Amino acid sequence: MKNYDQNDFFFETFFLYFKDTRKFRYRLKTHPFSIIEMRLLESFQSYRKNMHNRVLEVLNSFTANPIEMEGMRLFILGMTYNQLGSYHKAEPLLKSSMAILDKIENKRVPFFVCSVIVINLANQRKKDEISYFVDKMFSYPLSTTEEQIQRYQAQLASFVVFEKAQEGVALIEKIMLEFKDEIDTHIPFYLTMYFMFCFQMKDYQKCFQINERYKKYKGCKVKVNHIFQKTMLEHIVNDLPLYIYDKDFASDSTLHKQALIARHLSVGEIEYARKYWNQLEQAYPHLYGKDFNYLGEWGLFAAVIDKHLHKAMHAIIDLDTVRNIKKVEAKIIYILENSLRPVSKEDLIKYVWDEVIDEVNSERLYKQMSRLRKKYPGSIATSQGMYWFDKKAG
Repeated sequence: MKNYDQNDFFFETFFLYFKDTRKFRYRLKTHPFSIIEMRLLESFQSYRKNMHNRVLEVLNSFTANPIEMEGMRLFILGMTYNQLGSYHKAEPLLKSSMAILDKIENKRVPFFVCSVIVINLANQRKKDEISYFVDKMFSYPLSTTEEQIQRYQAQLASFVVFEKAQEGVALIEKIMLEFKDEIDTHIPFYLTMYFMFCFQMKDYQKCFQINERYKKYKGCKVKVNHIFQKTMLEHIVNDLPLYIYDKDFASDSTLHKQALIARHLSVGEIEYARKYWNQLEQAYPHLYGKDFNYLGEWGLFAAVIDKHLHKAMHAIIDLDTVRNIKKVEAKIIYILENSLRPVSKEDLIKYVWDEVIDEVNSERLYKQMSRLRKKYPGSIATSQGMYWFDKKAG
């Protein structure tokens, strides 16, 4: 049996794809790889060519031996599900792969696995785990420029989740300056991160510029990301209607469901939106709470949910009950107790008095809320025109 703890020919060939695809293909034709090794290398090649169904068909049909090759099978499978947007399926495969491959001496392999795990956890917004794997990446010695770039990519993904937009932009500028000749194939990734940071900083004009530049590149996720960014941004900023076509989102099931939720909420089709929300909630319960309570960072999806949440609230708060409550104080308490998110003063004025906000009713609401906060100290919180219960008023 080969000693896979060394920088052997199989792993060298695997990483060769990133530097010289022609030489990679030549080795597949000429070198006497084992049947398992050949299946894995061919599957990796299919993955890089976005032939995802082929990868799943082959790699789900067997278990590999020796154990290091099983680690690679799990890794390529995990990358494939990750690329398809099935992050919850990818995560256990990637972590099982890591448990196997972290034991080999060639640390370039587990470093690569670790970098993919960070991206996976970032896509799922699993804050509690991301920092551990980013730190683990920094524990490995770097042997190539490509590994330094991968480490930076992992940092950027974590910055998005933790909403460190200014740090993210500074790091992107550093990367562009230091590695301008090495990052050509990574440009779509960096533009995606740059877009997210600018959106968090509410620099929407810059977002439009980045999205226009982004569409000129090629890549598995470029088209779907471009369409999602452009469609949601134009809706949020310019209030353009959302037109969602299944063919545009075929390569990413998660973005497809998010887009459908946004579309149905925008036109008040709450039950249709809830159908897709429940599917995401089942897969990612830490991220999609009950009744459109999105628990991720501020971004396109969070913004479009906030834009239309008042429509969903009609399905959560019984407006007939509100109308039948006689006292204003009791109306407000009922609304805050039954709302799953902070309620804006605009919505409170609409629900309580059926009026459009103006200076007069704003002052009326302010006085009413001041009395309630004195009556129930510590119960009602407020920030930036939003109200919510920290704990239920008795």
